[in-house]
Amino acid sequence: MLDVVNDFLHPLPEKVREFAIKLHQRYTEIGLNCINTRLALVSFAYSYIGKSRKVLSERDIYSKRVWEFSYSIKDGYCLFVRPKKTDKYADDIKTFHKSLQEKIAQGYGCDRKRNEPCQHGCQGIKIPLDDSIITIGNDIETWLDNEIPELLT
Repeated sequence: MLDVVNDFLHPLPEKVREFAIKLHQRYTEIGLNCINTRLALVSFAYSYIGKSRKVLSERDIYSKRVWEFSYSIKDGYCLFVRPKKTDKYADDIKTFHKSLQEKIAQGYGCDRKRNEPCQHGCQGIKIPLDDSIITIGNDIETWLDNEIPELLT
């Protein structure tokens, strides 16, 4: 899968690509599953499925994703994070770069429920995969670590 992810990220600037590959390797090595999906757009979704007793479909695994890399014509290359435990590490969030704090505070969810046109808000908190991600890279790792602490112990 690493070669496929690397090919997917090939058009990105070198430092951005290196950061993204580092995330991929770190989280697959500690136990997240990575699937390459084309359900709505081209993406690599990272899910923790634990010891599931049934065989999970691509859609099942995708629905359990913690984060993903994706590409769409509209948004380009992005990292999407679907946080579910931010209240448990609010003190850590206060140490993050201001722009990331603001994104996390906004949250994510169905745009239609907010009386807005669908912009795929249900996909997660969108962070463009561009040079700006390097500035907040360490904060993103800390953020993801807090979302899956059971795998880090």
